Amino acid sequence: MHRLRNYILCVLLTIFLFFTAIAVQGAVFAKYSVLDTKTYTDVIEKENISDKVYNTIYDHYETEYNATGVPIETYTSVIDADTTKEMVIGCITDAFSFIKGDSNKLDYKICKEKLVPLKESIDKFFEDYADSINYEKDDAFYKKTASVYEASEEFIMDASDVYKFLTIDSAGYLKYAQKVYSYIDTAVMGSVIATAVLIIILIIANIRKIVGALYWISISAGSSSLLIMGVCIYLKATDYFDRFAIKAPPVFAAMTGLFNKLTDQLIMVNAIIIAVSLVFMIIYIFTGKDKTLKASQAA
Repeated sequence: MHRLRNYILCVLLTIFLFFTAIAVQGAVFAKYSVLDTKTYTDVIEKENISDKVYNTIYDHYETEYNATGVPIETYTSVIDADTTKEMVIGCITDAFSFIKGDSNKLDYKICKEKLVPLKESIDKFFEDYADSINYEKDDAFYKKTASVYEASEEFIMDASDVYKFLTIDSAGYLKYAQKVYSYIDTAVMGSVIATAVLIIILIIANIRKIVGALYWISISAGSSSLLIMGVCIYLKATDYFDRFAIKAPPVFAAMTGLFNKLTDQLIMVNAIIIAVSLVFMIIYIFTGKDKTLKASQAA
């Protein structure tokens, strides 16, 4: 009767441990990967996103020349590949500054600072052009100049915002991410403590043969990791992220690169957990199960 109660207790603890193992992995993954600025900037580097953004800006103003008459050099003389990269990284930095509560609103201050020379370049072009035709610089002139800069600022900032944080913020989801971030440490600590308590109880329940605890830990950790890894392998095998209906090449590359990176990280972590679980099971088989079988045969 005691063995039956102990067995049922171990089964229940293993089920609970299965869910806490997923909770621990989810909380830690969110804190150190999903909510980590470096995850996003690494994708920018790996996928050469800033070059794609620069090409988008260049192509746009090359096409716009026929409509506006503003030479492309007006923009490219101050917005080069390096500046574009700084703006792309700046959008990410500003977004996570907001998520982490370091700023009160998402205003892309870094990006706007990089665009100050652009305003000067646009102003100079229109002033030089006005002087060349002896055009009087009236209110209409300055409104036109201001509107051209505002349109340029909006386009370039939108192009640099490859993860579309501004759109996400407009939908209210960045505030939700801000709340999640404020509780993430509590979630990590709570899930780790819950998992540790369950493991300790499992060890106590198997105090007469502690190696038996490895069996139950192996089942819960291994099965939870197999579940997560199975989903990740499916996503990779079916090229799921390549199905995203995103027309802008920089945004598509950034999004697919990000989700593939996160999926690869999950696969790597869970492969390690599964390997450790197998080691635990092997230890149990050779140091626990066999001895039990021999003892019962001898009796």
